[in-house]
Amino acid sequence: MLVPGDASALEQLFLNAVEAVRDHGEVRVEVERVEEQVIVRVIDTGVGLTPNVARRAFELFFTTREGGTGLGLSIAGRLARAHDGSVALDGAPGRGATATVTLPLWTEGV
Repeated sequence: MLVPGDASALEQLFLNAVEAVRDHGEVRVEVERVEEQVIVRVIDTGVGLTPNVARRAFELFFTTREGGTGLGLSIAGRLARAHDGSVALDGAPGRGATATVTLPLWTEGV
């Protein structure tokens, strides 16, 4: 599956998504095609997150990490939107977290 876009920007998007969920436990990546989109889920088995953190995670300078800048997911969200996609964060305390990146598939003529 191919997606249109800037390779280095997409790399940064996924690095930020991985960084967001890799606090503890194992990380796995799932990729699937749904109609004309590619959905990439970065899933960890770590400490999870509260609904408030999931809701605020994309705010500029919001962080839960000691020494964090609060830029990673804000940048990831902007990069996803710049590629006509989206990124979302979900999880629950004690149950891990999932960053879901949705991007359009490459089509002829793009």
